[in-house]
Formats: sequence, structure tokens, C-alpha cells
Amino acid sequence: MKFISYIFTLLVILLVTIYVLLFTSIGHGIISNQIETVLKSKISLDSKVERFSLSLDTISLYVQLSHNNRINFEGKYSILDKSYNINYNVKLNDISKFNKLTSQQLQGRLYTNGTIKGDDQKGIIKGFSDIAKSDTNYEITLTKDNIKNGKLIIKEALLTKILYITNQKQYAKGKINLEIDLENVKLNNIKGKGFVTLKDGVLNKDLIKNDFNITLPHTTFNTKIDLDIDKVTDIKLDFDSNLIQFLLNGKYLQSNNKFNSKYYLKVEDLNRLRVVTKKPLRGEVVVKGDISLDDRVNIRSLSKLLGGDIAAELDHKNYKSIITGIDTMKLLHMLYYPKIYKGKLDGNIDGNIDSEIINFNLDLKNGHFITNQLTLLISNLLNIDITDEKFTYAVIKGTKNKNIIDANINMNSNKLKITSKTFKLDTAKRYIDTILYFQYQKYKFDIKIKGDIDKPKIKSDIGKSILKEKVKSKIKKELEKKLDEKGRDILNNLFKL
Repeated sequence: MKFISYIFTLLVILLVTIYVLLFTSIGHGIISNQIETVLKSKISLDSKVERFSLSLDTISLYVQLSHNNRINFEGKYSILDKSYNINYNVKLNDISKFNKLTSQQLQGRLYTNGTIKGDDQKGIIKGFSDIAKSDTNYEITLTKDNIKNGKLIIKEALLTKILYITNQKQYAKGKINLEIDLENVKLNNIKGKGFVTLKDGVLNKDLIKNDFNITLPHTTFNTKIDLDIDKVTDIKLDFDSNLIQFLLNGKYLQSNNKFNSKYYLKVEDLNRLRVVTKKPLRGEVVVKGDISLDDRVNIRSLSKLLGGDIAAELDHKNYKSIITGIDTMKLLHMLYYPKIYKGKLDGNIDGNIDSEIINFNLDLKNGHFITNQLTLLISNLLNIDITDEKFTYAVIKGTKNKNIIDANINMNSNKLKITSKTFKLDTAKRYIDTILYFQYQKYKFDIKIKGDIDKPKIKSDIGKSILKEKVKSKIKKELEKKLDEKGRDILNNLFKL
């Protein structure tokens, strides 16, 4: 009997202790101190429990996290059926206090409130927020083991506010709408659908100019991304601006972290991209291709441009392109260069993105010169028209280092040969410096071209070549009068040298 009495006494003491701890102000004070201690150790913030109360069916907890940040919980619960219905209210007026807990530096405020309802098998969190001046609501379903599913809807969030909260410079503004509905949130097996849109986007050209020394035109844009999330996630992107239109339709494989996609790019006015091309261009361009991303980048493209095709590939850092059938007159027009040659352009271009050196090998055979300052000079002095000459062989090989083109030229027709090993062109300054060597039947001469590509200075020793040929002809005639047939044959061979 004494043993039973001792056991009963211990149970009473235990129950009284539990009751005092859980349901009296003395116990609440002890628990509050423990909560503060745990919070301070876990989040390294000066935390204070402003209010804690617990009854047989209600709970209330008000916590201050550092200065001016508060989290409140208040609601009902049932021990018998293990259910709960809790309201929460989070007011973080200075989220920078939590930067120690995140990899992203944050600032500004975050308000959210909602309810937590459920039992020991399942719980549902429903909440609302005005983050970034938006109308946001979310819902999360919890099970014993993990998060079962979730839904997030953000309406009309301001991009400038999001950039401010994430401590980023406000290089653009616009309004963001987002909807994500996840059916399964298991690690490595996330499933769901969603979309993100950004409308009324405008780039902050003054800030971009100040930070990057890039002068942009007034740029507006809209973007939409559609997601179908699974082991293979479908991604569709539609980016539309007054500069470019870009469409992407791809798949992302969660298992091997690989992305493959088709893309479409259209630029209606190349001159608007002068900030990228570093020089004026005109016309439009349409590019189609595919992208592959895993441990390296591979981008392939094909564009119908200037009457021909350009096939290009970027493999990691190396790129190459194959040009077929480009109309040279259209090309020169696009580049704002004088239209001096008519024909088709084929060729190869290659390089490395870590280097600013580009190698090229261009073929312009079966073309001919258009009347220009150079052809007129030759016509006036030699009384010939080299624009009639169709080149059966015309190759330009060289390199482009930043803005400087260095090239060798070799062109042959039935009567005319043109070569140069010193062709230089500064594409930024539009400055040319070269010597072209000509051979037209019996005439040999060189022409120096130097200065602005639109109006260069042209010098030639063609007069000396004409005089030399006239002297040779006169000497030959005089000698032929005094030589026999055998001597004249020797003389003819001599003058061919």
C-alpha cells in the first residue's frame, strides 16, 4: 500500500508541475525564457517574448525579433482530436536583421498573415502578403513527413520594389504576376505548373549609362514564362521589346541538370543594337536555332540573311560560322560601306570568346566591281573598264582583332589580277590603309588607298607603268627593224619578262 501511495504522490506532483508550467503565469514565464534562449541561439537576434499564454484549448504567443520585428500566433487547439486552428501575423519592418540567416542581402519590410489549420495527419497554411506592393496569397499543405503541395499567386508586384528588397540596383521597372501550383514537393520529384509575366517593363537607361557607360535607346519590354514542372520540365519564354523579340521553347531534365531548347530571335532594326554591335548597322535579322546546357554551353543558329544563309555554332567558348550565298551589295548596304563590289559571298569565320581575335576566309568569286572612285581612276588613265571583269577567283583571308581587320587579298579574272598583303581597316574609325597591286594584261601598277572609307585618298604609279610600256614598245619596234627573225624571237621573249 505504501508503494502505491508513493506512486500516486509522484503522479500528482508531476501533473501539478505540468499544470503549473503550462497553464499558470509562473509556468508561462519559465517557458517564455526558454523560448527566448532558443531563439537567440538559433537566429542570433535579440529576441523577447512579449506575451505567452496557454490554456486547455487556446494558445497565444507574441514574439519580438530584434527591434521593430514581430511575429504573433493566436488560436485554438484540441488535445483530444489533436487539431489546431492558429492565426499568425508577421510584421518585419527591417528584414536586414535576418541577413545572417540568408545568402542574399535583404532590406525593407515584409508583412504577412494567415491561418494554420489541421491535425496530427495534415496541416494547411493559408496566408496573404503585400510584398513589393503586390496582392499575394499562398497555400501550403503539410503532412507528417514533408510538404505535400503548395500554391503561390502574386499579382502586380513592382519590379523596382523586388530589386530594392533583394538589395539590387533598379536597372528596370515593371509589374510582375506569378502563379505556381505544385502538386508534389518531394526532393528530386517536384511536379506542378506555373507562369511568370512581366509587363510594362522599361530599362533605366540613365543608371545603365552611369554604371556601365552603355548608351541605350528608350527600351520597353514584356516577358512571359510558362512552366510545366516534372522530371522533365517544359519551359516557354516569350520576350518582346522595341529592340528584339526572343522566343524559347525547351525542356529541363531534373535528373541530370540538362537543358535543351529551340529559340527564335528577331531584330527589326539592327541600328537599335548599336550598343552591342559597336557600329551602325541597318536592316533586320531573323535567327533560329537550338541551345544545349549541361556542364558546357552549345548554341547553334541558322539565319536567312541578305539573300543567303549563315550557320553558326558556339561550343563552350569556341565559335564558328559558315556563310553561303550572301549578296555583297546588301551586305555593304547593311554595314554602311560604299557599294563597290557585286557578287555572292561564301566563307568561314571562327574564334574564341575569351579572345577578341576572329579568323576569316571569304570567297567572292564570280563577282565584279561596281563603278567607284578606284575604277574611274583606272579607266581615265588606261582607257579600260575593269567593272567588266568577272573574277573567277577572289579570296580574302585575315583576322579581326577588336576593331582592326588585317587581310590578304587575291583576285583573278581573265585580264586582271589584284593582290594585297597589307590591307588594314579600322571598323570603329572607318579608316582604311592598304596598297593594292594590279596587273592588267601588260600593265603593272600599285594603288595606295588611305583615309576615310567613304572618301579615301587614292595614289597610284599607274602613269609610270604606262610610260614604261610606251618606252618598251618603241624600243622594241626600233630593234626589230635591225634584227633578223631569230633575233626578233629572242627580243620578244626578252620583253615578256
